[in-house]
Amino acid sequence: VKQKDFANLGWPQARSRLRTLELDKHCDFNFLNMVAEIPGKKTFEIRILPGTLSAEEVYGNARLFEAILDWCCNDQSPEVLPSMSDVLEQCSLSEAEKEHWRSLQKH
Repeated sequence: VKQKDFANLGWPQARSRLRTLELDKHCDFNFLNMVAEIPGKKTFEIRILPGTLSAEEVYGNARLFEAILDWCCNDQSPEVLPSMSDVLEQCSLSEAEKEHWRSLQKH
């Protein structure tokens, strides 16, 4: 994935290349099911967030990753990987949501 041409690959080619790696489901972002094409399991798991039973917090976490994925799909492949702060500023989140995530970055 660090090769220069990877970002320009279509999903079938990227998936093929990812299959050559030793992917593990025990990681911050688990997309093993998508790469392995397991029938009925087209999941992408985000495991870097703290557990919560609060529906409001779950929704807020989902909104953050929806905004990040939207940003990724619309970005023009920057030469330098932006910081999370830069991405946050460009994401389609409300100002209150951005402030919430900014405050967590300070800890």
